[in-house]
Amino acid sequence: MKFAVVGDGALGRFIGAHLVEDGNDVVFFTRPDKNSPAASISFVMAGANHRLNVQNAQCLQQPGKAGLCDIVFLCVRRQQTESAIQSLRPVLSHDTAFVSLQQGFESYMPLVEKFTPRFVVGGTCSYAVEKDATGDVLQLGTKGKIVVGELDGQAGWRLEIIEAALHSAGLVCSQTQNIKQEILLRSVFESALSLCSVNGLSACNNVETFRQLVGESVDVLNDCGNQIDAGFVEDAVTRLVQIRENYKPLVVRDVDKNRTHENNWLSGWIAAKAKEISLEVPLHNKFLEVFQTWPGERKT
Repeated sequence: MKFAVVGDGALGRFIGAHLVEDGNDVVFFTRPDKNSPAASISFVMAGANHRLNVQNAQCLQQPGKAGLCDIVFLCVRRQQTESAIQSLRPVLSHDTAFVSLQQGFESYMPLVEKFTPRFVVGGTCSYAVEKDATGDVLQLGTKGKIVVGELDGQAGWRLEIIEAALHSAGLVCSQTQNIKQEILLRSVFESALSLCSVNGLSACNNVETFRQLVGESVDVLNDCGNQIDAGFVEDAVTRLVQIRENYKPLVVRDVDKNRTHENNWLSGWIAAKAKEISLEVPLHNKFLEVFQTWPGERKT
């Protein structure tokens, strides 16, 4: 099996490090416009209970040099997807699976439009990781999980291979027959958490605000034809209080560092859908106003 990781940011390096440590053939793909291209990368992945040292892992700006790949994990930011996948066709074989682990509603759609649904596996990742200025990766906390599923809801050998490989590499992974809803629910959680945090308040101390934001999102999604159980709101609140109080959502970290961010595919997506169906989402709109004027904001 040959694995490729598109994106050498925190998530890409986190997953890649575990696969490398398990003895897999892994190649990292990075952006063509990145300065100082290197044929290999070395870094440390530090977790609460383990430490992985990656030495001279193959890293390419031109995927065509890597040859055919069996599993390709897409770990770039949502706004970079279109440019990142333009050069991936040379790695595509008849059985290649592209696994999207990006944030945002319908995050898998650019892959579907480029390669057709047959080659795409949906996924979510709840591991919290950060990359520092040296390129080393820190895992925040000990909990996390990767969930994968076929877009048509069918079980299949590709999911078995992905789950087995990630389990063998020491990562928690499971399959679902409704990955589209899993992506929706994960995006609802991240959207509400980001909005609470971007207001300058600790989301863990604003449970009621978080609950209302999640409720607004669920109302919008159900009005758009989804079937999200009302119990999800309280489940999300339960997960919220388990998060470390000093954990900062990815969107907020991006804004802090004056980087482009994924809010258009999170809370912005909910607000846009609500407008389409004439549904009021006052809390989302209120927080988005704050978000748009936050210091360091860069429009995507």
